[in-house]
Amino acid sequence: MSASNSNRPIPLAASSRATIAHLDAEALSLEASAVRAAQAHAVIAHTSAFGSAKAETLEAQLSAVGVAQARQATLRNVGAGLVQARQVAASGSWLNFVQGVEVSLHGRTLVGLLMARRVSGDVRVLIDWRGAAILGLMLGLVITWISRKQSPSPQVNR
Repeated sequence: MSASNSNRPIPLAASSRATIAHLDAEALSLEASAVRAAQAHAVIAHTSAFGSAKAETLEAQLSAVGVAQARQATLRNVGAGLVQARQVAASGSWLNFVQGVEVSLHGRTLVGLLMARRVSGDVRVLIDWRGAAILGLMLGLVITWISRKQSPSPQVNR
């Protein structure tokens, strides 16, 4: 599988056991492959790795994704750094940061930071917005107190 160097996207790209620097395609299907950057209308990946993936629809299973941007993302047993999509459905995944309008989490899905208008499924919130605000306030007070304690007080010469 060769990387696309022209401005025209490849109509259909299918890859099995390949390593690709950049791929621009209409539809992309990957099996046991690694792609640094992929852009397509539809991306389907199984046991693959992406540095970044940008698509209208993204379906990944048993894969790793650094950054995913999509209109609709479906993730099953995926590890991801950032998922930004209008609709996100995840099950059995570890997601560091998720931003979406509608997010559905099922199975043993763990999310580090979640920003969404609507959330459904098996969701347990560790820190909500009120807890984050209180934590930020307390952290700010502690940092201010420590910085004042460490800085020498101004001396007045008379």
